[in-house]
Amino acid sequence: MKFKVTRERFSLEFEKSAHGAQIADGHFGRIAVGKAPLFTLTLREISEKRDLSITSEDGWGEVTVRERGGQVRFFFRSHESGADLTVTVNANPSERGVSFETDISNMDARYSVMEASYPIPTVENDIFDLFVTSGPGRVIEDFRHKELKLDWMYPSSRYCMQYMAVFAEGDALYLGHHDREARTKYYTVQAKDKEIKLGVSYPAEGMGLPANSFSLRGGVCWEYIKGDWYDCALRYGEFVKTADWLPVLGEYGRPDTPDYFKEIPFWIMDFMPNIPEQGDNMPETLRYRNNTDKDAWWREAIRLKEALGLPIGYHIYNWHKNAFNIDYPHFLPAKDDFKDGVKRVQEAGIYIAPYINASSWESRDNAPTPEESFAVSGMKAAAKDKDGNLYIEVYPQIKPDGQKTNLIGVCPSSPIWQRMISRLSEKIEDELLVDGIYYDQTAAMGARPCADPTHSHAPGNSGAWVECTRSFFRRIRAEKDENKFSFTECNAEPYMNIFDGYLTWHWGENGEVPAFAVIYSKYITMLGRVVNGWRKKDSVYTRYTFAKSFLCGQQLGWINHDVQDNEEVFPYLYRLAHLRYEQKSLFVTGTMLRPPLVESNLPDHTSTPHMWGGEDLVIPTALAGGWRAADGRTHLFVFSIADEIGQCTVTLRASEYGIKKDAIPAALTAYSPVFCASRDALTLHFDLEKQDAIHIEF
Repeated sequence: MKFKVTRERFSLEFEKSAHGAQIADGHFGRIAVGKAPLFTLTLREISEKRDLSITSEDGWGEVTVRERGGQVRFFFRSHESGADLTVTVNANPSERGVSFETDISNMDARYSVMEASYPIPTVENDIFDLFVTSGPGRVIEDFRHKELKLDWMYPSSRYCMQYMAVFAEGDALYLGHHDREARTKYYTVQAKDKEIKLGVSYPAEGMGLPANSFSLRGGVCWEYIKGDWYDCALRYGEFVKTADWLPVLGEYGRPDTPDYFKEIPFWIMDFMPNIPEQGDNMPETLRYRNNTDKDAWWREAIRLKEALGLPIGYHIYNWHKNAFNIDYPHFLPAKDDFKDGVKRVQEAGIYIAPYINASSWESRDNAPTPEESFAVSGMKAAAKDKDGNLYIEVYPQIKPDGQKTNLIGVCPSSPIWQRMISRLSEKIEDELLVDGIYYDQTAAMGARPCADPTHSHAPGNSGAWVECTRSFFRRIRAEKDENKFSFTECNAEPYMNIFDGYLTWHWGENGEVPAFAVIYSKYITMLGRVVNGWRKKDSVYTRYTFAKSFLCGQQLGWINHDVQDNEEVFPYLYRLAHLRYEQKSLFVTGTMLRPPLVESNLPDHTSTPHMWGGEDLVIPTALAGGWRAADGRTHLFVFSIADEIGQCTVTLRASEYGIKKDAIPAALTAYSPVFCASRDALTLHFDLEKQDAIHIEF
């Protein structure tokens, strides 16, 4: 038996058999979809700790389908496993597409539901591109013909927003999870031998408990959209306006963020040299240069500030006496000369923020008191997985006994942990007189479903990870000096209104697109990309990070202070940093427009793989971007990072840039504009000097 939902732009057919039901086929514009289950469950037999996989497609003694008011509702009962389990799936059509809601009712104390999947399509097209929210967003072109398997947890550094999308021939299928509570989700994409799989699953609420029942938060929307990743970002942005993590805006961006922080054009990231008790432990990205001068960390920063002639931010590492990644979270006391150095850089016009880790406890820490040790308190505070295991990350830093250090993920619901981080924040601000604090890992570490039965939350996907993090950082934020700032690592969206900034150091994969900036640039200050260690030797890549950061609305840098001595890089940094500071209000209150299409005779640049390995990074050497200011004026930026002259064309979506055929702005006429009404496109022609930076306002 078949059931069909049809609108002008899409059609979706469901198929019911004697013992199951599934999605049969359909299309969303030119995106064809094939057979796919409505759900897959992992069911645990508690006494044996044996897991069963159950799908909607078969094994059900009773499957009922009801149609009412266009809605198609599926009921699954009497599974062959013997579990007293009912699953309900509602398919709700609209003009845009179909939204699915899934409810799981487990009335059987012998079993616990451990995980459940959302309905996700099987794409049938041979040629299509896939969008995922890795970093700022990433398009994987010709996905079917790739060889890869990627798994991400939301919210985390690896997956920052709750959607994905498929594109083919100008049409898009948007798959959005509009979950205002930002519960944990697992995203999987896989392609091998032209076989593909897309999946999104939901760790269970009440994981491991008998007879647990829950709904898949947010459901999933399958919607047809005319366009590409940019149009899908706008669609997700519609949902975001209803989310409670979205900060309040005033006339000049967020009123709860200091204006000077919003306006910083450039950041140093550097570290104080080790003292003897720290051994050779340091961040691995800082290991590629000599740093024995104990005063260089502040003296060279001041020299850079004077050379640049602008306000700058300083993210300082290794300011504490304990070794890097060792004895966390016991960061105090500071090194003896740190406070004096802080005063010196502040007097020079540098805003400084020390690093602390706010998510991990070192397992064999040398704590100030037994009560503050991992053995006594940390084990109680630590997050535990569904089998009671710790979440352990092994780091290369070495303990005095020669063993590597283990950092343990802490459940943010822990009162012990909340008190420790709150007290640490207060002491750093009051005693060291810094301008802000950087909290490592908070928006990077995945919201791990904690199943510790002694914690105050229900086991599994209770929402406690995100809500407790937000709750105790709201308290920290309320108690801090309003003229000081805080920022955290990476850009998982639900922590946005408890920090002033996100350190976006990890952006830069092949296929990167600025979806996050399109949606959130007004709401959070985005700063930096990693250009340290051995990567600094690649001057073209370094200039690329400055240019790309500028176009995406990020503050530039997050690089060591020795950039000032690199003659192949510093002049370009100087030029872009000054341009960004001149346009600071644009990036505080403006809106990012659809990035133009750039074609150039300048060759692409190939660099080493980004971050965690994989394929070589291929970057364009001619780039462009557009922003709309709060006053309605448009700003177009065209950059070259190449060491030679060249030419490029820049094609804009004319209507989105406010351009009409019979009213091309005078500021653009010098660039041989060609208007194509059928494509709503305006093409401009540029002669590029080496390491060029062109700004046009109209």
